[in-house]
Amino acid sequence: MTETFERKAHKPDWQVIIRWVGTALSIGILIWLLYQTGWQQVWEQVKQLAWWRIVGCLVLVFVSRLATWGRWHTLLQVQEVKVKWQDSLRLTFAGLFASNVLPTTIGGDVARLAGAVRIGVDPAVAAASLMADRLVGMTGMFLMAPFAIPALLQRYRKNQMSMVIGLAFAAPYENKWWKKIKRGIEKVFGSFKFWLKHPVILLKALGFTFIHMAAIYGIVTLLIEGMGEKLPIHLIAGIWSLTYFISLLPVSKMKDYQAPPQVLKRIPAGHYDNFIQACKGGEAPCSHFGIAGPFTEWLLLGSICWRFPNEKLLWDGDNLRFTNKDQANEFVKPTFRKGWELTDVQA
Repeated sequence: MTETFERKAHKPDWQVIIRWVGTALSIGILIWLLYQTGWQQVWEQVKQLAWWRIVGCLVLVFVSRLATWGRWHTLLQVQEVKVKWQDSLRLTFAGLFASNVLPTTIGGDVARLAGAVRIGVDPAVAAASLMADRLVGMTGMFLMAPFAIPALLQRYRKNQMSMVIGLAFAAPYENKWWKKIKRGIEKVFGSFKFWLKHPVILLKALGFTFIHMAAIYGIVTLLIEGMGEKLPIHLIAGIWSLTYFISLLPVSKMKDYQAPPQVLKRIPAGHYDNFIQACKGGEAPCSHFGIAGPFTEWLLLGSICWRFPNEKLLWDGDNLRFTNKDQANEFVKPTFRKGWELTDVQA
């Protein structure tokens, strides 16, 4: 008796394949970014941070990403057919990945839109939810932006003439810019009309936005304090929000900007390798003393200027002294304690 066994054709699981390809691509991009930045430079920065700060940053990164998912998932619940959290979670992370890989962040929205329609979300609701997702995020940023205003006022108070000139220059465009702002506000409220019928959903989405922003501000705080600096959390929130809105400026507005010419040679391998190659008989390092000396002098002068706020100090580089502030000259050269003088070193 002969038995015939039919072997079923093995069909590849494309979802698994795509996930593995995406994971490999993510690792490849991370390696490439580290290589471009310089492995040694990255490691030198990481070594400054305590291990618990690094762990805290990683935890807050996941909190931020999950809050982003929670916001969009909440906005999707306006239709009769509810979206499973597993599906929206996968689409959110796929969109975040696409935003980092594709040229613009719009690529992430396209990935989420295509995925949402594929799982049965109404195309109009899917598109409107993505717009509302961005608008809710912008609302949170807008609420945080005023915290940076006091610092900006203090920064520009000592240069009031520049502010007057800037306002005078902007006066002819006041009407044009106001019209643009008005049209933008009308579009925002027009997009929100659908969700205004569901205020609870909007409030939940805004709550997830605040969680996302708190996680981001926490990451920045951990990194700044780990490097020995101090910056109030409210100021971080304000500066981050203002930077976000500045990044929304269209590229077309900057088409006439010309980047300064490249003067210094680029060294992808890093300054340490560049210095070692010079010691072995190669060409002079990029940051030789002729460049590093004046650059260090400029930074140290900035530290002295911080001791005299709202004052203009005039520096005589040839004689290494301030010409209009004797008190500032006390910080230019060190004063050694008796018995600890360095007689062989010119101060």
